[in-house]
Amino acid sequence: MKTEEAYIAGYTLGDGCLYSRQHKFSMNPKKTLVDYEVTWADAEIEHLEKISQIVKNNHPKHGIVALRLRNNGTYAILRCSRKAVYIWLRNLLDQNVENQTKENIASFIGGFFDAEGCVQKLTNGEYKGKTYYRICLTITQKDREILEKIKALLKLHFGINSNIYKKWHKDAYVLRIQSNKGAYAFFENIDFRSRRKRTKLESMLSSVHSNPKLQLPRLMDN
Repeated sequence: MKTEEAYIAGYTLGDGCLYSRQHKFSMNPKKTLVDYEVTWADAEIEHLEKISQIVKNNHPKHGIVALRLRNNGTYAILRCSRKAVYIWLRNLLDQNVENQTKENIASFIGGFFDAEGCVQKLTNGEYKGKTYYRICLTITQKDREILEKIKALLKLHFGINSNIYKKWHKDAYVLRIQSNKGAYAFFENIDFRSRRKRTKLESMLSSVHSNPKLQLPRLMDN
């Protein structure tokens, strides 16, 4: 698995949809036609264009995709109806990410967080008139098993602690990295490819003061 493939596998697991549908011909019931389709949805249209480019890089002859705006342009749908792309992504999702290189695991987790992740800065108390903050990275998912896998990979390969909670009154679970140390380790080892989420995380890491001993390096410009 290439790094780009690990990334799109994580992104597709978080925010993609793969399906196939069979059609039978009324004149010849034994003959069937199968439609294949892969879709991704994102409010960040620029990021879907990056996903489209990854598909085209890996399938120059079959990576034909359609990018459409929905809901008055507040989000977009990226769609590909090619069998070769469907099979490629299905094979990637079937691979055991735990057996990949550390670089690929980071890329896979980054893709998953780009699809489902959220960045927040929460109040962490006051001391001598000064407010302290902590950064919280979260992912919401209905499948707890997926979050358990992500939690184990974060700890084993990057030393990042996280917790999983049942979402109140909802059939979903939340994984949280809720410390500045964990947020910085995520930034340093995994990071977002989403420009909006990366910019938000960089800004928060630059502004928090809850741990004066945490020395942040000069943040990346791109």
